[in-house]
Amino acid sequence: MALIGLGWIAVRTPAAFGSQSTSRPPDPFYLKLISDGAQLYQAQSYREAVQSFDVASFGLSQDKVLLGKVLGYLSLCYFNLKDDVRAKDSIVRLIGLVGLDGLAALAMEDQDRSYLAQIAAYYKLDKPPSAQAGPARTDIFGTSRPAGPGQKPATPAEELKALEAKIKAEPKNSQAYLDLYAFQVRQKNMRGARRALLDLMKQVPTNPAGPLLLGKMRYGEKDFDEAVEYLGKALVLKKDAPASDKDYAEAQAYLILSYNALAKKPLLEKTARSFLARVSPESVQSFDLTDKDKNLVLSILGRYGQAAPAAVAEPVPSAVPPDNLPPRDAQSIQKEIKNNPGDSSLYYGLYDLYRQKKDKRSAKQTLEKLVKNNPREVKAYLLLGKVNYEEKEYEDAAEAFLKVFGLPADVPVDEALKSEAAFYLALSSHLNKDKALALETHHLYLPLIQKFLSGGAPVADSDLVAWQNLRLLAEASPQVYLLAVRLEKKDEGLTVAIDLSKPTTYRTFIMTRERSIVIELFQMAGTKAPSLVPVNARGIRAVRSGPPAKDVIRVVVECQAQIPSHRIVKTDSGLGVVIE
Repeated sequence: MALIGLGWIAVRTPAAFGSQSTSRPPDPFYLKLISDGAQLYQAQSYREAVQSFDVASFGLSQDKVLLGKVLGYLSLCYFNLKDDVRAKDSIVRLIGLVGLDGLAALAMEDQDRSYLAQIAAYYKLDKPPSAQAGPARTDIFGTSRPAGPGQKPATPAEELKALEAKIKAEPKNSQAYLDLYAFQVRQKNMRGARRALLDLMKQVPTNPAGPLLLGKMRYGEKDFDEAVEYLGKALVLKKDAPASDKDYAEAQAYLILSYNALAKKPLLEKTARSFLARVSPESVQSFDLTDKDKNLVLSILGRYGQAAPAAVAEPVPSAVPPDNLPPRDAQSIQKEIKNNPGDSSLYYGLYDLYRQKKDKRSAKQTLEKLVKNNPREVKAYLLLGKVNYEEKEYEDAAEAFLKVFGLPADVPVDEALKSEAAFYLALSSHLNKDKALALETHHLYLPLIQKFLSGGAPVADSDLVAWQNLRLLAEASPQVYLLAVRLEKKDEGLTVAIDLSKPTTYRTFIMTRERSIVIELFQMAGTKAPSLVPVNARGIRAVRSGPPAKDVIRVVVECQAQIPSHRIVKTDSGLGVVIE
C-alpha cells in the first residue's frame, strides 16, 4: 500500500479534539519545528520531516492537540518511507492518545486524516480490543508459559529451540526477544542474553526495553560508558512517558549511578534534577537495584534540594558476573607497538583497553600516536574527535572530524563513518560557536548527516536538540556559493580574488572550502606568505575584503608568490582551482 498525492499541510492550531492540557502557550521553537516538518512533508522530503516532527514530539508531550498532529504526520511520513515498524508504532501511539474516533478530528487536511484511517486499517488497528485504549507497559522480564496439568516440563534445549523458532516466525515480535532474554538470564548465559537484546534493538528499534535492559546489564558489568549510551537511548524512546512511568524513572536512576561512576558532575546534576522533577525519591525503593545502589541514588538526590529518605540495610550485593574475557595488559601491547609501529590494529586494541578502564586520557594519547604514525588511518580521526567531543573539547573535536574529509583522494572512507563525522563536525563547530564552520558543514554535508540520523545509531537527546538549533540557524543564514576564482600575476606577487554568491556580514575569509583552495595553491607551490595570518590549523584570514558588487561579495587574498600551473574547474558549489 502506498500513499500518493499527499497534499498541503495546514500549519495552524485549531481547537480540535479537546483543549490543551496546559495553560502555557506552546514554545515557538516547537511550533517552528512543526512548520518546518509541514513544508518538508509537502515536498515529500519525509526523512527530513521526521527529524523535525520527532524533536517536536519531545517538547509537546503535554499538549494533546499538537502532539496528536505531530504523531499523525509521523505516521504518514514513516508509512511513505515504508518503515512499517515506526509507522505502526506512531499510529498506535496516536490511537492511544486520541482514540480511533479522534483520528477524524485531528487538525489535519481531510485527505491526510483519510490516509491515517487507511493506515490504521492496514495494520488492523481499526477494530482494536479494549486493552488497546492505551499503551501498556512492556513486560521486560519475559512471559514464559508454565507447563499445563499432566504435561512434562520442557528441557532447556527444547525451550530454547521453541523460543528461537518463535523469533524466526515473528521477527518483529518484541516479546519473543524478551522471552529469550529472560530464558538466557535464567540459564546464566549473559552473552546470549545480550545478543537477544541487541537483536531486539535491531528488529524493533522503537521498543525501549532493549536499550533499557542493556544499559542495566552494562552498568552491572561496570561498563559505564556503554551503560550511559544505552540508557540515554531508552530515555529518548520513552520521552513521551508520563511522570509516573516506572521504566523511565528507573532508567534515570541507573543513569545517575553511571554518571556518578564516570565523575561527570554536570550531567549527574542535570539527570538528578530531572528525576526529582518527575517523581519523589521514595520511588527508588521499588527499583531493580541493589540496596547499596539504592542508598547511593538517594544520597545523590539529597544533594539537589530534597533530603534523602531513610537508607535501607545493605546485604552483600549480588552482581551479574561479566563474561570471561582474556586478560589484556597495556604494557605488553605497548611493547608490540614499539616493535610494529605500523600495525594500526595494535593501537586500536590498546585504545579499547584504556576505554574499558575509563582512562580517557591514555585512550586519547593512543589515538594521537596512531594518527601521527599513520596519518591515513581515517577511523582514528573519528574516534579522536568523539573522545574530544565527550570531554566538551569542541575545537579539538572539530579539528579531528575535519581530518576525515581532508585525507587524500586515494584513502577509502566508509560512507557510514563519513556520515557520523559530518554530524559531529556540525555539532562540534556549533557548540564551539564557530558559526562559519557549523553553517558550511550543514550546507555541504546535510545529506550525509540525514543518513546518519536515519540509520538508528544512538544519539543523545541533547545532541538532537543542538542539531535542530543549528538547522534553524542555517535556515536563517543564506547559503554562500563560490562563483569564481581569479588569479592575477603581479610584479611582486599574486592576488587571489574569490567571488561569493551573496553578501556576507563576515569581513574575513571564512569558508573552509574556499580557504582550502588557496591553502592548496600556496602549499603545492611552496609559497611562503608572510602577509597571511594563520587561523588555527584550518585556514587563513583574508588581508581585506573587496568592494561588493550587486549580490556579490569579493574576498581578496594577496601574497608574494609565483603562480603555479593551474586550471579552473567546476565543483558542486561553484568553481575551484586544481594544481597541475
